[in-house]
Amino acid sequence: MKHLFAIVLAFACPVAVAAGEAELISFLRHEGCTIGPSVIAKAKARGFSQDALNRLAQEALDKGQAKQEGAWVVLDRSLCEMKLPIIQSDYSIGDAVFAPYIAVEDPEGDGAQQGCYLNDSVEALKAIPGMSADDAGDAHLTLLGSGLVSGKLAFFENTPLRAPPGFTVIHNENCAALPAARDVREGFTVRQKHFDWFMRYLFENAICGDDGTEGLHAQWEIGDENKNAWLFFEYEVIARAAGWYEGARVSDGRPPLCHYPKTG
Repeated sequence: MKHLFAIVLAFACPVAVAAGEAELISFLRHEGCTIGPSVIAKAKARGFSQDALNRLAQEALDKGQAKQEGAWVVLDRSLCEMKLPIIQSDYSIGDAVFAPYIAVEDPEGDGAQQGCYLNDSVEALKAIPGMSADDAGDAHLTLLGSGLVSGKLAFFENTPLRAPPGFTVIHNENCAALPAARDVREGFTVRQKHFDWFMRYLFENAICGDDGTEGLHAQWEIGDENKNAWLFFEYEVIARAAGWYEGARVSDGRPPLCHYPKTG
């Protein structure tokens, strides 16, 4: 019986390890397939061990399935496909506090759509008792990021020559029935589909610390499937809300939004 138990254990352990690694990779897909300081802290809070993170990173590097960028390791798509981050807000677009800041507008211009647009909602958050201006700004960013990754918000316009009047919302049946709501739904499909490709384009082409235009270049590469001239900005808001920037400037991005300049 002891020998039988040993054989069963020998076969069971690799399966358990593989299952644990798959769960970790599933978590990392929403973290830019990137292992580094802030992601490690979040992963450990979710119950993943430092050893598991180290092992995955080192094995991927050894097999040529990852790249090391400073304190960050970015896993290749062959091992980990990036998905939209999981961004959870304490507030919802449908909360009564935002109602005064959502207006039905009929923008002028070729292709512009009548829709509900969210404007200046940070003022609504500032009015909440105990909410500081800084906290309101952070909460607003999280609200926007949450709306973009859930498909309830979009920053949509079909030309870069005109900015949308605000973030398009489909928070209720009336807004969802307006023409611009179609842009939100179609744009969300594109936003999901091309997220990995877009981020990996930035990782390969953008240098951390530079104020470049790689986001626009990446958007152009997507082609006709994308109708939104402001997709690059939507991705930037998502990345900021997910904590992938280490400051307020565009140049403050960290992997996978960019790679570090080569030295020597």
